[in-house]
Amino acid sequence: MVRQAISLAAAGEIGRYELSVNKPTGETLTFDFSLYPIRDEQGEVIFIVPEGRDITMRKQAEDARRETEERFHALADNIAQLAWLTDADGSIFWYNRRWFEYTGTTLDQMQGWGWQAVHHPDEVDRVLEKYKRHIASGEPWEDTFPLRSTDGEYRWFLSRALPIRDAAGKIVRWSGTNTDIPIVLLEYQKNEVVLVIEDDGVGFDPDAGRDVTASGKGLGLIGMSERCLLVGGKLEIESRPGKGTTIFARVPARYAG
Repeated sequence: MVRQAISLAAAGEIGRYELSVNKPTGETLTFDFSLYPIRDEQGEVIFIVPEGRDITMRKQAEDARRETEERFHALADNIAQLAWLTDADGSIFWYNRRWFEYTGTTLDQMQGWGWQAVHHPDEVDRVLEKYKRHIASGEPWEDTFPLRSTDGEYRWFLSRALPIRDAAGKIVRWSGTNTDIPIVLLEYQKNEVVLVIEDDGVGFDPDAGRDVTASGKGLGLIGMSERCLLVGGKLEIESRPGKGTTIFARVPARYAG
């Protein structure tokens, strides 16, 4: 970097480079140097004048912003919901990983207003009209509609978006999520009643989620299973991380109310 900047200045162009210096206290200072060529009457470079600026605070702010963005993306890419960000006019510029896994699309296909391609044709016009109305008014948006998955199946989602404002109260972005709505079925099969709860979320490890811990975490599946067993029924769970979960609660019909 330094040699390249010197070479540029020697050739008559302004050279620039950054230099970090470690103080005995452990603090790191960063400087931005510019090298200006000085010419004689014949236009030949006769010497170079360096100018340095302390940009430590700017670099620290950039590093802090980058770390914040990395933490945000790490969190957003590991939640069950589909998530996205828009500019002030509602044009989407970012989706989390879950969105692309579910829809099988790319950012090039979806950015801006491309998301309409995965909406059901019977719903998209209504959804778009309401979405634009809320973007224009600045009011939080909420709607329910189906989205097409990578295998062509449509599933219903509860969708929300909230405005993000700057210090002056001006909307600069919108933050949105789509939450899969579980399918709940109550079936009568011979002499038993079966409650089926199904979602298309990230799934979980059934063995890791059976107990309710002292902190209140967990799904309490042992308690649910024991209650089914008390009346001669049973609880069955089908779940794989990344594939969603289906819970079957089976009880004799005489206990179903």
